[in-house]
Amino acid sequence: MKSRIATAAVLFLAGISVASAQSAAPAAPDFVTQAGAAGKFEIESSRLALKSSKNPEVRKFAQQMIADHTKADKELQATAKQSASLKVPTTLDPDHQAMVKDLASKKGKDFDSAYVDDQVKAHDEAVTLFSSYAQGGDNEGLKRFAAKTLPTLQEHQQHAKMLESGSM
Repeated sequence: MKSRIATAAVLFLAGISVASAQSAAPAAPDFVTQAGAAGKFEIESSRLALKSSKNPEVRKFAQQMIADHTKADKELQATAKQSASLKVPTTLDPDHQAMVKDLASKKGKDFDSAYVDDQVKAHDEAVTLFSSYAQGGDNEGLKRFAAKTLPTLQEHQQHAKMLESGSM
């Protein structure tokens, strides 16, 4: 009986350490780079959606993404500069450039489906990044920014998933 309890305790503690390792927050420079790249992708892909999509729901979502992520980008720039003397990237990274290029090659419902899929994936990643940084980040100003921005990202995530599950 004692060995079962001990084994269960060890497994429980091991599970906590694995979970903690999976949700470890990046260092401030990495958070700024990742958050900035994600925001730039949201804006650029959503601008493309406004040009390419005929679906009113997709267009409305894209307009919201541009407005909210432009605002968040400005806040990130100010916070990163003031709190950590860091600069936010001003261009898309190669991975996000490739995603936008791929998206630009699509038309009609294929475009809408790919755009929404990209938004779901991007917001899943952003929610994870901002959540982990808000909880365990190494810069108080950036932690406050992450915590403040997280609810908006979660709303975007839910909206994107609703679009994904609906018929376009």
